Amino acid sequence: MKIHVTDWYLHIQSREMQRRFVISYNIYIMNENDRERMRAFGRNDGLLDGRMP
Repeated sequence: MKIHVTDWYLHIQSREMQRRFVISYNIYIMNENDRERMRAFGRNDGLLDGRMP
């Protein structure tokens, strides 16, 4: 599923809401990357133990 982030962003008028959206979206991307890394290392519980592989 392709998410059109720029479309969402342009529809947000408030600067504060834009800032919150960007922060939460970056966290979402980060979590997606962590899940991919976990899968690559054979861990599928989705829990980070604080150590980078």
